[in-house]
Amino acid sequence: MASRILIQAISPQEGGIEQNFENFKRTLALNSLGQQEAREQLLQAALQVQGIAEADLSLKREFAELADVELRAQIADAPNDARAYLFLGTYYDQLGQFALAEPLLEKALELSPRKQGIQLELGVSLLGQGKYDEALAVIKEAYDATPGFEEI
Repeated sequence: MASRILIQAISPQEGGIEQNFENFKRTLALNSLGQQEAREQLLQAALQVQGIAEADLSLKREFAELADVELRAQIADAPNDARAYLFLGTYYDQLGQFALAEPLLEKALELSPRKQGIQLELGVSLLGQGKYDEALAVIKEAYDATPGFEEI
């Protein structure tokens, strides 16, 4: 049942994004086995809604608040899993809230120190805060750990 409601939450609805939001709340209220997936999909939807100029500001705020609460709940449910820290940190980076992202990304890196993707995202967060020397060090470490990866 939760999976069907989640599919409705991420699909276009006749009732618009308000209906999507209600479907996310219904899915999450079920606290099913797919809770982590539902939370991650909510985070992606919250980002998309922020980019919709015609979306109601209160609905944008509700999406953002619910996404934050749910990803923090995911962190509480699995505090040793870098994935939720990375998702929430990346979310904040994409919203330009770099100071909120940094500690989450640092924790993700602590839990998964060899993931270049986490290092790069932390570098983005540091750059966004004007911490250029720290950003360079983190990005250089990611680059040095991946010889032949020219895209960094």
